[in-house]
Amino acid sequence: LNVFFFFRRIFRCVSFLFRRFFIKGFFMIEYFLLGVLAPIFLNLIHMCVGIYVTVARGSVIGLGFSGIGFLTKSIGMIFLTWLGVGYLQLDFRIYIPLLTFFWFFTHIVEAFVIQHYIKKNESDFIKGIQIK
Repeated sequence: LNVFFFFRRIFRCVSFLFRRFFIKGFFMIEYFLLGVLAPIFLNLIHMCVGIYVTVARGSVIGLGFSGIGFLTKSIGMIFLTWLGVGYLQLDFRIYIPLLTFFWFFTHIVEAFVIQHYIKKNESDFIKGIQIK
């Protein structure tokens, strides 16, 4: 029941933002492209490479790639922040929450997908010593 109210509140906030800034004449396509599609696309590419590394090179190397991915994704986040706020001069009150929400959401999705492939790829020795 609380989840329903949470999503309803998020929907109201998003619809308020769209109504407010369409009326003022802002071009929302930049916010959508850089705040929504760019983090999803970049993390999708990283997830595909992470799946390949995990399946082809093993679970330990895949886990290391995910750790190093934190650094590369942080660089991407800083670049997208600079591009949106510094270069294109988007309103940071709208752009940064969009960017961080979709960035975080795709991180969660990537974590579960990579964990699935790590568990699928683990050796019988590791499976034998785990507590279930």
